[in-house]
Amino acid sequence: MRATTHRFDDALAAIDGCYGNGWTDGLPVVPPTEGRVQAMLDYVGLKHDDVIAELRHMGVIATAESVAANAVMAGCLPEYMPVVLAGVQAATADERKLEGATISLAGTLHVLVVNGPVIKEIGINSGHSLFGPGTRANAAIGHALRLFTRNVCKLDGSTLDRPPFSQPGRYGFCFGENEGASPWEPLHVQLGFPGSASTVTYFPSNAPFAVLDASSRTPEAFLEHAAFQFRVSGWTLFDAGLLPGVTAMLVLGPEHVRVISGAGWSKADVQQFLWPRLTAPAKGWEHPAKIGRPENIWVVVAGGEGLPQSWWFAPHTSLPVTKRVAERKAQGNG
Repeated sequence: MRATTHRFDDALAAIDGCYGNGWTDGLPVVPPTEGRVQAMLDYVGLKHDDVIAELRHMGVIATAESVAANAVMAGCLPEYMPVVLAGVQAATADERKLEGATISLAGTLHVLVVNGPVIKEIGINSGHSLFGPGTRANAAIGHALRLFTRNVCKLDGSTLDRPPFSQPGRYGFCFGENEGASPWEPLHVQLGFPGSASTVTYFPSNAPFAVLDASSRTPEAFLEHAAFQFRVSGWTLFDAGLLPGVTAMLVLGPEHVRVISGAGWSKADVQQFLWPRLTAPAKGWEHPAKIGRPENIWVVVAGGEGLPQSWWFAPHTSLPVTKRVAERKAQGNG
């Protein structure tokens, strides 16, 4: 159950050794020294052989040490470790969920949506540029899950992870809901968690796409536009095998939130308005989304001011899972 120890002359040789051993996805990694891995484990009060996830059909037993090593390689600080653990647990909650999303020809994203106090505690970006580069927590936590799928689950490009094109968001995709800018209850509260809890939602998503709309002045006008964008996106053509409970996620930017909430609409109003329009029969280039009920259209508030835009995250056949971020068990070195 213990990881194999490798010795290198210096840090650069260690980084090159990670490349040589196939432990990276193309990006440089931080060498996972014993001290760095132990600092991760100390922070969450876990032993090296504590089992975090089991994927028995793949012959995979993921230990705390293996998760910590990949978190180190991704550039995580020890205080990110509870979020990484929750993300791994959410992604592996169903034995075949992570495998199904990773080997998809669509180049599915492993999206992590973070809620609760941990967003501010560790500096997760929920505002400007939250989907892009620039924030260590977002980039490192998302990348840690990607390295976990590669190095622990052995789902890499040399075997099953071979989409025709793939996409850069697969290096890692993690963001927080901007709860302070939202007039509504956040996602994790809608899903039954207390507001004081921190959670991580694993959302397997096909390529997200923007809804650009600077002219709509009513909720109806904007949401008609958003529904049209989803129905002509192309993803609805590939969802014949989707499971009951399939979920789409609309991440609303602040300008569009003001249009909707200013008219007194709730998240439930948005869901009730969108659902019959998303699921309506095909018409021209528009195709219905097989979303079983309005509650499966998740509405999340995030992003920064500037250009009025919101983003759709189109569902994959794997269903999203939310896990609570555990409280720290021990003081560590981080």
